[in-house]
Amino acid sequence: MKTISKRWIKNAVAIVVMLALCGSMFFTMSYAKSHAQASDMPQMSQGSDSSGGPGGGGAPPDQSGSSDSNSQSGDQQNTQDSNGQQSGQPPAKPEDSGNSGQSGNSIEGKNSVTINDCELTDDNTTLNGQSTTYKNIFLYQSMSGDAADGQAEFTATNSDITTNKGDTLYVTNTTASINLKNNTITNNDSEGNFLRAQADSWGSSGSNGGNVTLTMTKQKASGNIVIDSISTLDMTMKSGSSYTGTINGDNSTKSIKLTLDKKSKIKLTGDSYVTSLDDADTDYSNIDFNGYTLYVNGTAINK
Repeated sequence: MKTISKRWIKNAVAIVVMLALCGSMFFTMSYAKSHAQASDMPQMSQGSDSSGGPGGGGAPPDQSGSSDSNSQSGDQQNTQDSNGQQSGQPPAKPEDSGNSGQSGNSIEGKNSVTINDCELTDDNTTLNGQSTTYKNIFLYQSMSGDAADGQAEFTATNSDITTNKGDTLYVTNTTASINLKNNTITNNDSEGNFLRAQADSWGSSGSNGGNVTLTMTKQKASGNIVIDSISTLDMTMKSGSSYTGTINGDNSTKSIKLTLDKKSKIKLTGDSYVTSLDDADTDYSNIDFNGYTLYVNGTAINK
């Protein structure tokens, strides 16, 4: 009996110790998981607060007041890389007051934002910090250290994107990937561009342009495309996409590659200049020159 009692006591103590260790491990894992979710989640920084500093120095998107409430719903997703990790090692956040400054909805550094079935609208009224232009969707690298270097990504599907002041898309001092599918895109500013990539207040002069890969799928878009002498654009249109506007009207770009499938169409509103053209329609019947000329690497493809 005594032997049995001692053995029972030893077993009971062992069970209690195991339970305590398991509880400690569960707490540690739960804390690590919640901490990672809080610290690694990229955000879309938006607008400026009443203090004059852009975005309130790290307020989450639903506190910035720069876009409609629908754009801050669960449909705004954080994309992941091939390893399943959140892209962007610190989170994107509004620029610190007095550090750089922007207007519109920003994606800084190696961060990604995806919106589906959302409404995204700017409320630009004043320029903040270092900003020299108004824009709705802003992809950039401020070099302030709050976002890792790397490609900024913006993806929108089946959404309403409305710009009231400035350019719809603006890229500077970074490499950017923009994917647009079946959105309604409206720019109410007669002087606003569809896309602008250029040097600005951030980065080192001469190497602070924007390098943009733009893919449009079942997408209609209008407005000029402005790419400066140190910036590049690789633009692909597919699945019946359409674009109306002037591409690089001042012939100043470093490089523009334009790719169209047979179902996609372009209508020019001014003489346009691209570095290369890959059109599945070799007769260019999917390009409405509209009385203007499209130059490819300096040579007019229509007379």
